[in-house]
Amino acid sequence: MRKFWLSLPLLALASGCTSSNNQSQAPQFVDGASVKSVIVANRIGDADICQRELEASGAKVIYRNDLGVLMTDKAASNLGLKQCQATVTDNAPVATTLPKGGKPSTVADLATLLKLIPAEDMGARTFLKNNPTYDGRGVIVAILDTGIELDHPVLNKTPDGSFKTLDFQDFSGEGKVAVAATTREADGSLKLGEGVYQAKGVQGSDFRMGTFSGSSLSYADALAAQDSYSDVGVLVYKNAGGEWRTRIDTNHDKNFDDETELYDFSKSRLFTKLGEKKSLTVSVTQAPDGSGVTLSFDDGSHGTHVAGIATGYDPSGLQGVAPGAQVVLGKIGDNRLSGGSTTTASMMLAIDFAVASHAQVVNMSYGIRPGSNLGKSAIDQYVDKVAREKGIIFSISAGNEGPALLTVGVPAGANLAITNAAYLSRQTAAENYGWMGLEQDGTWYFSSVGPRLDGGW
Repeated sequence: MRKFWLSLPLLALASGCTSSNNQSQAPQFVDGASVKSVIVANRIGDADICQRELEASGAKVIYRNDLGVLMTDKAASNLGLKQCQATVTDNAPVATTLPKGGKPSTVADLATLLKLIPAEDMGARTFLKNNPTYDGRGVIVAILDTGIELDHPVLNKTPDGSFKTLDFQDFSGEGKVAVAATTREADGSLKLGEGVYQAKGVQGSDFRMGTFSGSSLSYADALAAQDSYSDVGVLVYKNAGGEWRTRIDTNHDKNFDDETELYDFSKSRLFTKLGEKKSLTVSVTQAPDGSGVTLSFDDGSHGTHVAGIATGYDPSGLQGVAPGAQVVLGKIGDNRLSGGSTTTASMMLAIDFAVASHAQVVNMSYGIRPGSNLGKSAIDQYVDKVAREKGIIFSISAGNEGPALLTVGVPAGANLAITNAAYLSRQTAAENYGWMGLEQDGTWYFSSVGPRLDGGW
């Protein structure tokens, strides 16, 4: 899943226009990996008919929202729907291509960085200089991507000192950890499989344990180039107030006493770090019933990169298009899948999270390979529904399947999305690549371009 950069001069003008979102349950507590099919009712009123028919066929409705989306535990071919008027699709991984990672480059000085980032091509720097209060303040941008590094300096605060990153949730299922009840012995020991852990100093009850497969992070090229990761024990328990808390054995000493007590980032702003060099920030989201916990991290680096372009701010002068805006992050890329792919369910759940977070702008810099149903796919239709009925602006990358025509991917084929191509200016060509012969500004050769197969733009 190759990705493109976003262009968001609209941020300074966007107004908050959201409505209630009455879901069957919060999207972050849905196990997207268990979703086998996704149904988008043609009309919201049709969703009741669809649900009755699904349940009559023996399918379990895992998730339903107020815009007519239903997710089930049965494949689309096994549903046998007759009365339900809807778009039905399997929740299979979307075919994508990702840029290959490599060793991180040395951070350049500010003057060099500002040359490498062509923000002035669209007048962003001059606009902010002349209109300092039109910097996106009061706007929340949802970045649906690979995640975010929670300690990145340009994603810490806004110019007025407010928190930049408001929330971070994983909808890919990559960080999900199942836990099982365990007994803490009198000496404070806990058993996890054949392993024995210590939690004598942990004030709590109802202990549960599981393992996060940190070794799976080796699938992420950029991560594997800079650090090494291994499986870690995870402890979930109730504190003295009866609230669920999590500790992760980040130093692999099988002792939870010296680990940070974590709970939902939006409330706690707490995170810890994984890796031998402690290079990866991790926050948690806990299931309300203590049945599991999800670790949220950016194992692709791209989400952090895009969040910085959109809203980054550093007092040194390095900033994104809308430095006053705040962000919420929904992780949809799963590096366990080929090329860091995503699924329809992951994208829809993350969009619902953005709505519930009162985001006015949703950016999806995921270019997904096109198909004949471009503009008519379940996710394309859902983007249109949310844009129309929730008043949200969508900024979506076209894809990296060019230069041929008819190569725009989903959900960039949605009628109401702003679809962004990959732009290359003469200045960028010279400063970033030493390419001095470019005659004019334009699109990169690899950028996907339209129209859709049905002729739509």
